[in-house]
Amino acid sequence: MPLIKKASLAIVILFFLSPTVRSQPSVDPLLVKLECPDRVKAVAFSPDGTLLAAGYGWNDRTGVRIWNAASYSIVANLSVGESNIDCIAFSPDGKLFAAANWNGDVMLWRVGLWGIHKTPILDRGSAQALKFSPDSTKLAFATEDSAILYDLNSGKSRVLASEKNDRKSFISLSFSAGGNSLLVFRDEALQVYVVKSGKLIDTWKPSGAGFFGNISDDGNYVIAGGGAIYGKKSVEIWSASDKKR
Repeated sequence: MPLIKKASLAIVILFFLSPTVRSQPSVDPLLVKLECPDRVKAVAFSPDGTLLAAGYGWNDRTGVRIWNAASYSIVANLSVGESNIDCIAFSPDGKLFAAANWNGDVMLWRVGLWGIHKTPILDRGSAQALKFSPDSTKLAFATEDSAILYDLNSGKSRVLASEKNDRKSFISLSFSAGGNSLLVFRDEALQVYVVKSGKLIDTWKPSGAGFFGNISDDGNYVIAGGGAIYGKKSVEIWSASDKKR
């Protein structure tokens, strides 16, 4: 056999014997597929990671299903009427669970006592966002046309802002790291309110129409973005302290 052919054959053999290219058994990255009765709209882990909740609803079945995150067994099925569940959240201290539906009803459970719940907010309109304050004493709720703050200790709620113009609808909201301020993300602006007084103290203007918004866990950065179908699209990150992008 010519020298060149021998060398080529040796290279081919070494290539296929090399441990870096030998076929390895494929590993499926999917751990488990959990079933829900209808289309899932929102998911959330409990702060300690032991529970996984899913809010669902689209056709004629709505509710919340909660699993043990380690065994994947169902812990509870929460019946919440006929309106789709759009937002869910666990409180940071792990003691409370909240869900909001398409009608604008907000329901509260004590974690572990799934058979009983109360509905502190009723019929406010299509749910957009649901967030607990860092100290778990307040619950913020955004619908398409209002931003509401509910005090879990006093049981009182107040409307921070409202708007009937669809172009200025509310998109999301987030508490600052210390919980003293609430950032309300709207279609055309980001507004900052003092939680204690409800006073509007700042307004930021993003470049394009908003679809989403959030603040980092450490409170240092704010992210917002979106855009019209045929217009400008953007994702912007600001420094929370000086509003520089």
